[in-house]
Amino acid sequence: MSKLGERLNEIHGRLIQGSRTASLDLFREALGPVIGHLMRAVDGLTEEEAHDCAMEAIIGHINQPDTFDPAKSSLWTFLCMIAQGDARDAVRKRLEHGRLMEKHGYNIEL
Repeated sequence: MSKLGERLNEIHGRLIQGSRTASLDLFREALGPVIGHLMRAVDGLTEEEAHDCAMEAIIGHINQPDTFDPAKSSLWTFLCMIAQGDARDAVRKRLEHGRLMEKHGYNIEL
């Protein structure tokens, strides 16, 4: 496991124990790396979309930390998996919206 994975798992343990600073520490440690991962892993993703997806994954974990099982993976892998799925959906949605506007934009204007 990477050093980041170890640090995130340690923060997860503190979060489960009710630490008042664990959520802030999770944002500090994970936000930038998850955004970087998304920018490399998901073609066509904007920085704003990457930021939003990373934030949603982290907030989701803070709100429901029991959904993560440290016996199955590191928190790093878990956060990236969730954020990456959301990122692919965001790109797909944006591209579909663009296609719809291109196809039907003239009718909408009328």
